[in-house]
Amino acid sequence: MENTKVLAFGEVLWDFIEGYKHFGGAPVNFAAHMVQCGREASIVTAVGTDKLGDQAVEEMIKLGVGQDFVQRNSHLTGRVMVFLEEGQPTYRIRNDVAYDYIEQSGINTAKLNEYGAFYFGTLAQRHPVSKAAMDFIMARGSFNTIFYDVNLRRDAYTKEVIESSFGYCTIAKMNDEEVRVLSSLLYEAEMS
Repeated sequence: MENTKVLAFGEVLWDFIEGYKHFGGAPVNFAAHMVQCGREASIVTAVGTDKLGDQAVEEMIKLGVGQDFVQRNSHLTGRVMVFLEEGQPTYRIRNDVAYDYIEQSGINTAKLNEYGAFYFGTLAQRHPVSKAAMDFIMARGSFNTIFYDVNLRRDAYTKEVIESSFGYCTIAKMNDEEVRVLSSLLYEAEMS
């Protein structure tokens, strides 16, 4: 995997924490870390035509994350209100935002074959439009490594999305709480 280009799929958003905004989203963070490790990385996402969308594109450029698959649409750029309760974050994730509408028609299938590794999570599959784009990529890409970052967020996943995601991946990452949730959701078993 030495010279493998990495393609990430999913949310680009702004976290608002105690009055300050922070650029992020797990997929774009992953792509940026790959760039820091010397890999070439791009992201399939959508941002709005709003000011936050303009700023998100600027941030991706600064981070060296490729823009070939970035779409712009009329929905608001993703945003999350983060609240700290006893040192633990809770999230209020806005629905019906740009990354919920990643269009498969905007994906250059010829370029997909340039990438040997693919990263995706659960959140960006919550809306049928982006879920269809994800499935479109999986049907056309020829990735050697497919990394699924489970990253569950309240009210942003279904059993069907989780099952299809596990069917795609070669590597899955989840934390202890996600293991408990998935054990109950998929196997109706309690994990302690």
